[in-house]
Amino acid sequence: MGNATCIILTTTMTEDEVKLPNFVAQLQKDNQQLRGKLKDMNKDMIPLYTLELAKNAMNIIEKDTCDVYLCSGMSNTGLHKIDFGWGRPVRVTLATHPMKNNFMFMDEPSGDGINVLITLTKDDMLNFQNNKELLQFASPVVESTK
Repeated sequence: MGNATCIILTTTMTEDEVKLPNFVAQLQKDNQQLRGKLKDMNKDMIPLYTLELAKNAMNIIEKDTCDVYLCSGMSNTGLHKIDFGWGRPVRVTLATHPMKNNFMFMDEPSGDGINVLITLTKDDMLNFQNNKELLQFASPVVESTK
């Protein structure tokens, strides 16, 4: 048994829906609905269903009629524990891509935190980097010079 990778589309139309508690609650609801669908689905149909979800998401993104934010999580995947014979990785990341408004959550190698790779437009990144509420939860990236 493996993991099914799917896309959850959550839309917001009002300022109230964008507020964190409301948005998280909607994501959780959508996630539970997706899990229910996948649980009841014939395993041979899951790849076709996930492909259809991906196509629908790409259609929305390509229309460019609204702001789309992609958020993915790779926590608890054990990627930092993989050893191909020369030791465990010092850092795990994904290849970069030009897509804007993307957030990728990954475990800190020590297991004591989460790294987030973020791609935004230049203006959005400036706003993001100066958000005092957000900065309360962030730690600066310190690169090793070893």
